[in-house]
Amino acid sequence: MPESLSAQVAVTGLGCICPLGNTPEAAYSAYARGDTGISLLTEPWAETFKSRLGGLVKLDMVAELGDYLVSRLDRFSQFALLASRQAWNASGLHNSGLAPERLAVVMATGIGGINTMLEQHQRLISGAKRLHPLGIAMAMPNAATAQISMEIGACGGAHAPVSACAGGAEAIAWGLMLLEARKVDAVLVGGAESAIHPLAIRGFSEMRALSSRLDDPASSCRPFAADREGFVLSEGAGAIVLERLEDARARHAPVQALLMGAGMTSDAHHLATPHPEGVHAARAISLALRDADISAQDVNFISAHATGTRIGDLAESRAIETVFGASTQNLWVTAPKGALGHLLGGAGSVESVLTIKALQAGVVPVSVNSTPRDPEIGLNIPTASEPCLVNSSQRFAIKNTFGFGGHNVSLVWASA
Repeated sequence: MPESLSAQVAVTGLGCICPLGNTPEAAYSAYARGDTGISLLTEPWAETFKSRLGGLVKLDMVAELGDYLVSRLDRFSQFALLASRQAWNASGLHNSGLAPERLAVVMATGIGGINTMLEQHQRLISGAKRLHPLGIAMAMPNAATAQISMEIGACGGAHAPVSACAGGAEAIAWGLMLLEARKVDAVLVGGAESAIHPLAIRGFSEMRALSSRLDDPASSCRPFAADREGFVLSEGAGAIVLERLEDARARHAPVQALLMGAGMTSDAHHLATPHPEGVHAARAISLALRDADISAQDVNFISAHATGTRIGDLAESRAIETVFGASTQNLWVTAPKGALGHLLGGAGSVESVLTIKALQAGVVPVSVNSTPRDPEIGLNIPTASEPCLVNSSQRFAIKNTFGFGGHNVSLVWASA
């Protein structure tokens, strides 16, 4: 256990827009119940696709944001802005007198404004005389970051990591580093994605990365299960406000959790598949534990990246077993994507929000659709109907995220 938490980083605001719910509380409640947000895609373009599943956000964006912003923001930026508003308002920093130069934003995405880019391309080849004057700006991966920085007045930096499925967690790690280096006093971090588009679905399908279990959409994404066949593309955003614990306490802000440490590595192995032995994924976990100054035995549970692919889930299992050794059997490992689907660049942030809520509740939510377990995977996966209680005065959880291109990020979260 760490001797002192005085230099740690506090979570003072959470925001979440995802297929399970459109607030952190609603999303976590659905997650804890074992609900899923995955359904069949009913758009005409999906009718002939082998994989036509998705995790869709159920929200009237015009009602939430108004015509003006909806017409000027790609859907991924809309999600990012809504989640960020939730986190920012919860933090209370808007009334704190924080100088704009001491506030930063780090909002990741995996693909960015694919819907806007391809919509404008279709207009172009169809002979349209005019395109959207902000079309290019809306499609930029940093568009969400820019919009959020304008809304909250953040002049201490606006950053947009693009590291595929690891982006949302990498944004959180960058926020931690900015605060530890005292470059700023508060950071709004997170990730967002909205890539449920014919090109993305077909492209991932050609890679044989997607589930095609159409007879039962709710059980289509099956992380760690013996019969898993791929992930389900999802959409949404997660946002978290971070500040140094000493500063949060000084302004009497409610502290929701602590960000204890982060580890980042790269495989240098393949553009689209992880190292099969999870060598550098294991190193990311170890670095996060070292950064947090806790031992492997202190960890109560892991929120796995586990997308439901054959190679990826096995590689992550091997990485976990490498780090935790014999204590692996005493460690709960849960996989949220069975319920949530895969938000790509938004996955690490949305799943971190769910992890924080689980730490607050003192439970490990069940890993939906993870049975029958792959016999090659020797992890302790909670699949019973009742959640498993985490019994300790302070609880620790690891959030793993791994991205195409060999990006590996592990975060250590703790109850406040």
